[in-house]
Amino acid sequence: MLEWLAMKTIVLFDIDGTLINTGGAGMRSVARAFEKLYGVTGDLELDQVAGRTDPAIFRNKYRQLLGGECVAGELHALTTTYLEILVDELDSAEYRILPGVEELLAKLSEIPGVVLGLATGNLERGAFLKLRRGQIDQYFKFGGYGSDSESRDELTRLAVDRGRHQIGDEAAKAVVIGDTRHDIESGKAAGARTL
Repeated sequence: MLEWLAMKTIVLFDIDGTLINTGGAGMRSVARAFEKLYGVTGDLELDQVAGRTDPAIFRNKYRQLLGGECVAGELHALTTTYLEILVDELDSAEYRILPGVEELLAKLSEIPGVVLGLATGNLERGAFLKLRRGQIDQYFKFGGYGSDSESRDELTRLAVDRGRHQIGDEAAKAVVIGDTRHDIESGKAAGARTL
């Protein structure tokens, strides 16, 4: 099944919709953060968040609900509040690891020369909160995150570079696995194979 993997391969995973389903914990956390900080409400739709970075989601929601631009101090406040709320939401969410994920991660982690990482729009801390909830965080030691860049292309390039550093080969091949066109487009922009 995994014969296409060569020695020294970086396998990068998206999180939401690829590894896990949080039952909407992230979207509820964003909505609650805006309500707590600004007293405004407005639910997020899946098409507003799928494949996008957390900071871009915060900025877009800020424009939509409050008008104007979300400056650095406000983005920091939203980020901090969102992460605090996410812990509670993950505990109460209909969280589940998607079928076959645990078996795939275990199998991939046993292949010599293959390293597993993340290429996700989640903030780094949020990514690991989500993965820790399902006890699959131990498979991932590096990645590219929404806290690195609001650009999916840039954070995926960073993940590939970090993977090459981890594996000790600047020419190592990379594969990006995701569930949205944003994952696939960013993987291609980083010169990776995509699934």
